[in-house]
Amino acid sequence: MSRSKAKRQYNSMDMEAQTKGVECRKDKGVVDEIPAAYKDIDQVMENQSDLVEVVHTLKQVVCVKGGWTDDECGLSCKPGHPSFK
Repeated sequence: MSRSKAKRQYNSMDMEAQTKGVECRKDKGVVDEIPAAYKDIDQVMENQSDLVEVVHTLKQVVCVKGGWTDDECGLSCKPGHPSFK
């Protein structure tokens, strides 16, 4: 799915639901990166089964997308700020 189609089709509530359990931005600024916009990895791997052997499956727990602006999260989310964690 294209990024523009994902922006039209999904919103930040969809992003929140689809990234539950993953630490990442979930605001409208990254909704074009929603998991539903990507091909199903299991289907991709199945389609390539004659080329690859799956030996491990990884689970995403953190995802960093772009940078926040002050109006999105405040200065405390900026590296170098005393309360940045």
